[in-house]
Amino acid sequence: MTDEKPTDGGLRQRLVQQAVAMSGMPREEFDEKASLDTLGLDSSDAVILAMQIEEILDEEVEVGIFLRVETIGDAIDEILRSRTKT
Repeated sequence: MTDEKPTDGGLRQRLVQQAVAMSGMPREEFDEKASLDTLGLDSSDAVILAMQIEEILDEEVEVGIFLRVETIGDAIDEILRSRTKT
């Protein structure tokens, strides 16, 4: 593992991979613009995703992002926007 943080594209890809794995859905059927509920993900899964992203970024991610937004794609966008503000 490198000390280099992933690019925004890398972050998006990694989060989608984690969500796909959690949902048990084939990648080609996974829609990041679907609701968490539609993807079979609940609030516990959202917390796990946030923790996984924290590990990837080596920085804190607000768990509420996943509970506040409707889709995985929205959560990714919000995380990326918050990173550009720091």
